[in-house]
Amino acid sequence: MKPVAKTAPATKAPVAPSLAGIDRHLTYRPFDTIDAGDFVLGALVDRSNDPSLDAMLDATAATLIKGTLPYDRLDEDTTTVAMALYEQPLKAAAPILSVRFARRQPVPGGGVAIGFRILADTPLHSSQGLLLANRGTGGAWIIEHLELDLDALKTDRAREHPWDPYNTPGP
Repeated sequence: MKPVAKTAPATKAPVAPSLAGIDRHLTYRPFDTIDAGDFVLGALVDRSNDPSLDAMLDATAATLIKGTLPYDRLDEDTTTVAMALYEQPLKAAAPILSVRFARRQPVPGGGVAIGFRILADTPLHSSQGLLLANRGTGGAWIIEHLELDLDALKTDRAREHPWDPYNTPGP
């Protein structure tokens, strides 16, 4: 009788902890989901959680694209401040093509903070903003604070060199 050769147990290849960029997909399982994201905002808003919040965000995006503010979605004090700060600059800004909303962040008191990005008519022009919203008396979401950086829409964001995701300065 011949002796049986001993076999070593199969070893699993180690996954490098430094996988980044497109290589990070190598570590995902086949049924994992990858959330949509924006390289400035991060993960985009999840549209399946709250239809009334989605309606407020859609109305906000639609009015900004038309070059005005969502007055029916703003509370009284925010309307006054937003008109003074943003009404004229928004009319003079470059045409807005779309608005992207980041994933909502809960704030004390039951409200949410949502960052957003305004994309203008050319790829070199974009702007960021922030809104704080809370449920009003009827249950609809009301914007209690609105910030827009409309001056950024006038600034070209041309890169002098190709973008390198591994060479992005950190916080």
